[in-house]
Amino acid sequence: MLGFAADVSEPSLLARNHFPSKLGGAPAWLDPVNLPTERQLRCGASGEPLRFVAQVYAAASDEPHAFHRSILLFLSPHGPSLSRPGAVRAFRCQLPRDN
Repeated sequence: MLGFAADVSEPSLLARNHFPSKLGGAPAWLDPVNLPTERQLRCGASGEPLRFVAQVYAAASDEPHAFHRSILLFLSPHGPSLSRPGAVRAFRCQLPRDN
């Protein structure tokens, strides 16, 4: 399956309750309680805050505890450090079907 970026006609569709996929801006964490720590959202090479790049909604209908699932990608603001540990991080955020 291949996706592509498109403009959103209604910005409210990017709210977490709509389970969005998106590029840039701020992440729409599905579970606003269990968030990564500030330390986890820092570059392992420079210590600076990572930049949010993308969020992909990846539902797992065969997993009741992870029916709604998003993968969120963050990158270091320093291109040369991207090959260093902790400069690229992906987080999974999930909710059960009934939440």
